[in-house]
Order: sequence, then C-alpha cells, then structure tokens
Amino acid sequence: MNFGVCADFGNVENLVKIKEVGFDFFELNLSDLGNQDRAILDNLVEAKKTNGLNFKAVNCFFPANVKITGSDMNETSVREYTEKVLAVANELGVKVCVIGSQGARNLLDGYDYQKGIEEFVRAVKIAGEVAAKYGMDIAVEHLSTFEGSNFITTSTEAVNIAKLVDMDNVGIVLDIFHFHNEKEDFSVIKTLKNHIKHVHLVQPIGRGFPTGIDEYLQSFCNCLNEINYDKMISVESWTENFEDYKKALTCMRELF
Repeated sequence: MNFGVCADFGNVENLVKIKEVGFDFFELNLSDLGNQDRAILDNLVEAKKTNGLNFKAVNCFFPANVKITGSDMNETSVREYTEKVLAVANELGVKVCVIGSQGARNLLDGYDYQKGIEEFVRAVKIAGEVAAKYGMDIAVEHLSTFEGSNFITTSTEAVNIAKLVDMDNVGIVLDIFHFHNEKEDFSVIKTLKNHIKHVHLVQPIGRGFPTGIDEYLQSFCNCLNEINYDKMISVESWTENFEDYKKALTCMRELF
C-alpha cells in the first residue's frame, strides 16, 4: 500500500518536509501543471531526482474551459489538451490520473443525460488511449451533489462509465467524501473491487485530514481491506498544521 497526499507543487521545500514525515507520493493538480512555465516543470523534475519526491497521482484533469460533455465538447480539443498534459505528467512519473473535473463535465439544465454519458465516455476513452502510451491509469471520480455536481455522483455511476469505456487502464477513484455525501451503502464497495484504481481518504464530515479514526472511517477502510485493496491512497485535504500530516499517516497505517 502506498500512502500519499494532495499538495501544492509550488513549494518544493514544503514537499520535502512532507516526504520526510513518511508519505510515499504526492498527488498534484494536472490542469494547473499544464499551465506552468517550463522552468517550474524543470524544477519539479529536478526535485524528483535530487530529493526523491514521487508524483504518482494527479487530479483536476480537465479545466472548466475544456468541455467533456455538452454542445461545446470538441473531441479534437480534448485530445490535444490530453496529449499536452499527460506528456508533462509522464515527465514527473505519474501513474494514476483522476478525472473529476466538475466544471468541464456538469450538464446544463435540461441537457439529455444519455447524450452526456456518451460524450463523457468518449472523453474518458481519449484520456485512456493517451494514458496507455505512458503506462498510466485513468480513474473516473464520482462527485457528490453536495458540491454542485449534477453528473456521475455515485461510485456505481462512475463504474458504469469505466465499463462503457472498456479499457484495462480505466477504472475509478473511490472517494470517501463523495461516497459519504451521497449516502452510499458500504456493501457497494465489494461490487467495485475490480474497478478501483485509486482511493481518496479524508474525514468525511468537513473534509479534514484523517487525524483520528471514527466509526465511519474505520468501516470504509474495513471494506477496502476485505476486498484486498493494495494500491494507492491519497489524503485529499489541506492543512496549515504540519502535525496533521504526521497524525494522518499514523492513522492510515493503523487502518491498513
């Protein structure tokens, strides 16, 4: 099991400090990475070499202006953008790319749901094709209505997308925050076993660092242990208290 944390790539010194706590990898914002000057990217590549930083995962795949559903979706633009950002991700050694991207995928009021599914599947398939060239996995994220998502809000819906895409390197990220907010039943997790590429972990209420183990967190992780999940898990939260990193890693090691 590899334990990671979402982080801001702009402060390499802070990344080094977090690594020293014991985290195995960092999860970065892909759409932000794609907008950076070459000098910043070179700095990250150098930090990877000299400081042993591992950037194994990325999220926020598509920015809001690269539509992956709706009448403004353009498959050529989707592919060109994907080729660009995954080339950058490959330089950093990324292995899993999370497609949440609410702003790019939310459906307009009254838009045909089935048409949205077909468009989203094509976009994810493009991502899967490009990712396969680099040995990367694509993980579709279920985004809860709590934060304004209106499309693919449950883990079951996310798995349905992965099945429709039908590629070995395309699955889902199981996110405890969204799972909790949509009130999904723990029994669902067993049905996801063959499709989980990645996991996001937080305290589900408030989305804080998992610095303590409550009943819900324990039950969620027990389900992952029961299906022998052994890939990567990221803390998808932010904190200014450095002790939270230490406490979260201690909790994760206890849970798994």
